[in-house]
Amino acid sequence: MAITEIEILDYLNKHMIGNWPRGGHWRAKGAAVEFVDRESGQVLTAMPTRKAALLAGATTETDRILCLSLHQPWASLIAIGAKRYETRGWPTSHRGPLAIHAAKAWTRDQAALCLKEPFRSALEAGGIKIPLAEGRYFLGRKAPAFLPLGAVVAVGNVVDCFETFPGPPGLDHVEEMFGDWGPGRWAWLLEDVRPLAEPSPLAGAQGLFAIRPKPGGGFERAGGRWDR
Repeated sequence: MAITEIEILDYLNKHMIGNWPRGGHWRAKGAAVEFVDRESGQVLTAMPTRKAALLAGATTETDRILCLSLHQPWASLIAIGAKRYETRGWPTSHRGPLAIHAAKAWTRDQAALCLKEPFRSALEAGGIKIPLAEGRYFLGRKAPAFLPLGAVVAVGNVVDCFETFPGPPGLDHVEEMFGDWGPGRWAWLLEDVRPLAEPSPLAGAQGLFAIRPKPGGGFERAGGRWDR
């Protein structure tokens, strides 16, 4: 059974109005849905109806959500709540559920980064212990046992997206170290991030891509790349 336009608008008006404190409502407009400001009547944002259906489906029949793949250790930093902003070279109009995927790639540079501050302290504070081997930390190219690779590691919500420079008020030094805040980039604000009890193996992709739960547990791909 396909999700209806009424169900889509009901979901949006219940769960996706927090970014506009003056209030307003979502309405259908052709092949899109748009948010209208209560006082001015202006359209503040819009998205294709098919994307809105995917968001609404995250709590209805399909359980599909969008997913973003990051290299380690950044994926796990988000999963443990140490990294609230994901900085990208491109913005997104997506608001709502987002799965965090840890890319399969692992290099010596990534391993070395786990030893540097504030990365090491943040990982260990989140319960991720970097192993010792003969008095030295693990620095090989072999996939690490302490960080999942090629798997979905968390689910959260995108609540805002804005230009990185000059940065949001109150940005602390540690958070700044976990991203690239130079000019011409974008920061995605993530909230309500929940790590999975067990990472779910999955092949990643560039950009945003759709996934859905498998009947036996874990996730599977649910289509190709999605509009930003």
